[in-house]
Amino acid sequence: NHIIVAGLGRHGEELIARLRQRGENVIVLSTETKTTQLDTCRDLGAVVFVGNPAMPHLLKRACLNRAKRLLQARKRSRILWKGKARAGLPDCR
Repeated sequence: NHIIVAGLGRHGEELIARLRQRGENVIVLSTETKTTQLDTCRDLGAVVFVGNPAMPHLLKRACLNRAKRLLQARKRSRILWKGKARAGLPDCR
């Protein structure tokens, strides 16, 4: 029921803004700790988690098993999205 955006890249803010304008709930996963991009994402209403988006504990915290989509906003992200990834995570209730 939400969209996870891994990394922000050059156009991350714009992507988050468009998703929020469409009424989507957005969770951002970023390795950056202090950027104006993260503040902007929070101001737009996105939930932001800082950490490596490829780490299972962070994907669990972002409730990957309930997400509509996982988007990689950075070209160099190392997340490998496979349908089975969802099944391997415990429910986040």
